[in-house]
Formats: sequence, structure tokens, C-alpha cells
Amino acid sequence: MTSATPDDVNNNGSDLLHLTLSQSMERGGIVIRYDISKKHLLILVGVNHKYANKIIVSNLHSDWVKTTDTLLCALPMFLSLGSR
Repeated sequence: MTSATPDDVNNNGSDLLHLTLSQSMERGGIVIRYDISKKHLLILVGVNHKYANKIIVSNLHSDWVKTTDTLLCALPMFLSLGSR
């Protein structure tokens, strides 16, 4: 994970690349936002109110498999913190 916060990224609106959620992600309702920070090389995943509207921030690696592995390893921890 990284020390950058979502606020650090949001201060520069042109930095964010907003990705459209797939229909299956929209139907699932857990992920409400999916963005890439080009400047900071981060992936940001916003989750719904059940998980306290958290934004999960993870490094964006040049190897996409490593990026998804990093994010998937961190996801259960973040989701369990929000559902208490």
C-alpha cells in the first residue's frame, strides 16, 4: 500500500482517470467508484456505505497481475474494518 491519501490525489482533479464500472460491478453494488491516479500511479476503489464509504488506495504496478494481487490481498482487511 502507499502513504498517499485520496485527498492528496483529489487535490489535482486532472490527475484522475475515472473508469466506468462494468454492469456486473454496478449490480454488485459494493464498488461505487474506480479511478486511476496517473501522477501517483495509484488505483482507487471506492466502496459503498456498508463499508463506511472507504476509498481503498493501492499502488499501480507495471505488472497488472502484481497490481491485482496487491489489491486483492488488502481488500479483505479494508472491508472488515468498514463493516463493524
